[in-house]
Amino acid sequence: MPSPSTLHQQGHQVSIVNPLRVKGYSKSQLSRTKSDRADAKLIAQFCRDLEARALATIGS
Repeated sequence: MPSPSTLHQQGHQVSIVNPLRVKGYSKSQLSRTKSDRADAKLIAQFCRDLEARALATIGS
């Protein structure tokens, strides 16, 4: 898995979010499906709905 700084250098928008916030969001959406695909969709919805802030700069 590439590091956040590598992804940022490649032009991707990167956010680092506390997993407990995503878990709370999951509960609020009544999501009980446990699969990589469902988790990825839920995280994408979390970022869209809560407008996760992109990191302006990433330290080493």
